[in-house]
Amino acid sequence: MNRKVLTVFLVGLAVLGLFFMVACSTQAPQEDQPVPPPPGKGTAPPPGKVEPGTPPPPVKGEPGTPPVKGAPPEKGEPGAKVPEGTKPPGKPPVMPGEAETAPPLRAVPTESKVPGKPISGKVKIGLLLIHEDPAGVHTTLKEMQKNGKVEIVYEKFSNDPKQYVKQAKKVMAKGVHGLILTPGDGLYAEKVVELADKKGTPVFMLESIVMCGDVVSQIAIDYDKIGEKSAKFMGKELGKKGKVLVLSTKTSLDLENMGKAFKKEAEKSGMKVEIETVMSDKLKADKGIAQALSKHKNVQGVFAVDTDIALKAAKKMSAKKMNAALIGYGFNPDVEKAIMKYKFYKGNTMPDRSTMGAKTVEMVMKYLKEGKKVPRRISPDVVVLDAKTIKKGAKIPEPPKGAKPVMPSDKSKKAPPEKEAKPPKK
Repeated sequence: MNRKVLTVFLVGLAVLGLFFMVACSTQAPQEDQPVPPPPGKGTAPPPGKVEPGTPPPPVKGEPGTPPVKGAPPEKGEPGAKVPEGTKPPGKPPVMPGEAETAPPLRAVPTESKVPGKPISGKVKIGLLLIHEDPAGVHTTLKEMQKNGKVEIVYEKFSNDPKQYVKQAKKVMAKGVHGLILTPGDGLYAEKVVELADKKGTPVFMLESIVMCGDVVSQIAIDYDKIGEKSAKFMGKELGKKGKVLVLSTKTSLDLENMGKAFKKEAEKSGMKVEIETVMSDKLKADKGIAQALSKHKNVQGVFAVDTDIALKAAKKMSAKKMNAALIGYGFNPDVEKAIMKYKFYKGNTMPDRSTMGAKTVEMVMKYLKEGKKVPRRISPDVVVLDAKTIKKGAKIPEPPKGAKPVMPSDKSKKAPPEKEAKPPKK
């Protein structure tokens, strides 16, 4: 009896085990249990349904699994397509009409923000300048102040950028209607711009650019444009070939970026460019220039991003008897003498600053006094000073000293010509 019961029990247990084996074999594979790829395919079908004719993607994590030719890369892998209207993971989605990467400021000429109510009386303007009279802006305003059109609150920017905000607060505390800033480097002015934005004081930049805050108008040197123009100048001298050394600096972001723009443009035309930092807070120019010229003594061209660097490089290149074309940047009066002294010193590129000061004041008055929108960005032309132009009598483009400025918006006056033209004969 016991033997029969045991036999029946074992048979039932075997049937039950067989039932579970069949049931498990019919279940779909789990995600954490990849199925070996079928012969000839090299991949396993993904969990769920697969559309007929669609090549299955490769199974990640399977050792020895060859990639499928033509299969799209997984999301997040190099070469993966990003759905239209979105950015890759980790970045905010692109809004309609927004570019993936913001274009350079000078490439998008837009108007300023809407001005407030036009000022009926005298316009009170705050001046925060690194130099006494950059581009003649101070001279222009002084003439207008004599005529009772404006009131100037002047403060010379300290050489210590940490003092900028303190000086700006001092000027704005006097109730100015607008600020004109020339910090020497746009990077240092950003905190001042942010402070002015909070107080609702319109800001106008002269000679430098800031990328933060809502600056009304920037009448500024386009350093990228100068770098590109300098590279074309060098290409003309070298026949668009050869090695060029850029003597750069870490003391100015604008000048550093100009060197990078030079390299980009020069390499487009076939020249090879190396950039060496020859001046920083810890490195003096004399030592840096000497090291760079010794390291790159076989170059065919040298571009200096700063006037002082160019003048010092000219002396050292002459002493070393280097056979390389030198091009500099800037508007130091000693440049003319150096260009005429050294044959290898081909010239300097520089902005035409003769109208920048008057143009800045024009934008200020148009925005504050007339209540009109103004261009967000105005850049002066780039000019070249070389031996030929010096011999022809060309001078460094600077505002004429003592000249009475005439505002373009003032239609009641006309600028006097250099020579009075005779009326045509009848």
